[in-house]
Amino acid sequence: MPLRHPYRILREEHTLAEATDPFAGVNIDPATWEDPKQSFPGEIVITEFRMASDKYRAKTEFRPAITEELPQWDLRVKRLDATRQMLDGSYEDSFYYGGFDLKKWNVRVNDGAGGLVPLSSRYPKEWFITTAYKNVFGTVHPPTVLLGKKAMFDFYPAKAFGTVTARRVLVPASILAPDFEFTGEKVIFKEREKEDGDATEGTDAAVSSNGAVELLSHEAAMELIPALVVGLKAGDVAGIIEKLPQNLRLPEILTEIATQDLWARFDGKLTVNTEGVLSAV
Repeated sequence: MPLRHPYRILREEHTLAEATDPFAGVNIDPATWEDPKQSFPGEIVITEFRMASDKYRAKTEFRPAITEELPQWDLRVKRLDATRQMLDGSYEDSFYYGGFDLKKWNVRVNDGAGGLVPLSSRYPKEWFITTAYKNVFGTVHPPTVLLGKKAMFDFYPAKAFGTVTARRVLVPASILAPDFEFTGEKVIFKEREKEDGDATEGTDAAVSSNGAVELLSHEAAMELIPALVVGLKAGDVAGIIEKLPQNLRLPEILTEIATQDLWARFDGKLTVNTEGVLSAV
């Protein structure tokens, strides 16, 4: 009888546990709730001020046309662990856009006619983003100081700020070394075609160069990681990520590898010796 791979055994056991306990993974403590996000290593390749285009300032269903100049922060991050397969079969870098308007439309100003007002703490999305960049990199102004910086980034397809839900929020989580390079197997995002024939920015589904990636549960991944990282330096973020199979690269695990918080979770299984090397207990 052929032996089953340990990945498969752990996945089957976790699936069985969920099937027998309908409340598995459920918690009403708000401290345990997290917005869905993707975590990845990235490099800031564009960070500058610019003026919004005429098309952007045109009338929408939410506001009239903006006739004033509208300054923006143009921010783009290249994802270092992924590439994008275009419709013609070619491959390009995968970019995420994270900037925002530096003035906001307010319907109450100018005697109710509406107009642009400066940013302030009343705009939680912009406050959240700039605070995250300042906490990780130390400064955000002028924006060009961030050019070329590398970090682990969190991308939220949707994130709630009170009663307002913002789309596509990108923030750094922890800084990476300037010479960081991702040398592991890259995720491939496949471009798809809209009904009108235009290409989209890509699907949310990702495949590795060897086929579809099925991420393990957090519990299963944590069971396997200790045996895979023994002998590696705790601070070698790139080397550790490269060592992990694709199905163990959960967003929260990648973030904690970069922040060095993961190793404390393996108390009794792993220790970091005086030379910074991960050793089995």
